[in-house]
Amino acid sequence: MLCSGLEVENVCMSPSGTFRKILRPLLFGIFIFGCFVTAFLMYFKPSTSWLNGPLESSDSSNHVKHVFAKSDKNMTTVLVWLWPFGQTYEMNVCDSAFNIEGCFITADRNFYNKSDGVVIHHRDIDYITEKLYIPLSVGTVPVVLGTTRENYENFVPRDAFIHVDDFKSPKELADYLLLQDKNQEMYLGYFKWRRHFKVYRINSWAERTCHACDYLKRHKEYRAFENLNKWYWG
Repeated sequence: MLCSGLEVENVCMSPSGTFRKILRPLLFGIFIFGCFVTAFLMYFKPSTSWLNGPLESSDSSNHVKHVFAKSDKNMTTVLVWLWPFGQTYEMNVCDSAFNIEGCFITADRNFYNKSDGVVIHHRDIDYITEKLYIPLSVGTVPVVLGTTRENYENFVPRDAFIHVDDFKSPKELADYLLLQDKNQEMYLGYFKWRRHFKVYRINSWAERTCHACDYLKRHKEYRAFENLNKWYWG
């Protein structure tokens, strides 16, 4: 504690006390500023997306509106709300590049109410990636985790992979893998699916979006869900 010779008892202040008095309003100010920035990012809509890639220009929007005016009512529109990992790509190439007709892909959020589907890439959701399909395509048996076995079976045959949830412990899984190494007949059972299927790898986000549009065109039973958590997890 630093005090002068003229100070009176209990008037003297330590350096730590002074620091605490300065720190409290400083932290409060930082908190208020953070709340303001959060609210700003939630409700402010920039003319160009400096967070998720460029939005379509007004000229592009007018072009799409012009095409809509001439096209039939069966045109399917997909809105890209968030670019995958911030990577932009050419959008309206479904017909020319992938032979998928009747699709309009747009990043202009003004078309939200007119869209048949909205693409939102969220990396925190458990989803199946190329880390499954590449091992399958090169002739190996992937050992998977993350989402459930049932979800994996929606995309690949049940006997094409090994899921960690099928085992009570890592040791049990390791023993099973060692058994596969010694038992060729059992191991080859994981390749029977190749008699009927082959791996088709999609190499671009544009193709994925076009396939999503094509799926929406062919499945009109899609409905609106108020609770995404209940819809996804059941």
